[in-house]
Amino acid sequence: MKPTLAFDVYGTLIDTSRVYALLEHFIGTDAKAFMEVWRTKQLEYSFRRGLMNTFVDFSVVSREALNYCCPLFNKPLQAEQIQMLMNAYIMLLSFNDVEGALKNMSKETYAICAFSNKIATAVSTLWSTLLIINWLYVAFNFRTTVIL
Repeated sequence: MKPTLAFDVYGTLIDTSRVYALLEHFIGTDAKAFMEVWRTKQLEYSFRRGLMNTFVDFSVVSREALNYCCPLFNKPLQAEQIQMLMNAYIMLLSFNDVEGALKNMSKETYAICAFSNKIATAVSTLWSTLLIINWLYVAFNFRTTVIL
């Protein structure tokens, strides 16, 4: 049996800096601190929902966390800006070294898995734009498994 390596999708395989760049465009110099709190709240809300067995798609958690941050930083965003930030998560790229690293680990050497708490359709949309899918054995979230 091959050893298995599992990677979280967002922040490990996929670079979320495009979301940050858009946020910086909308709110300016507070973007770094805002993004840190937003990410912390995304993870906190996701973890809490998992404990309570009230799973929702990560886009719901992201929006809830964003709605928490806006008044905290006194940075009201328009509905259109919020939607643009949410859409930015769908149009991300992998980090530059990911494809080469996954290729070197290859399906023959390791069973390479990727996981996310986004729903399968959202992750599949993201995968369809990336070359790294060629090196993954399986992708899964808390509710589904997709053999690639």
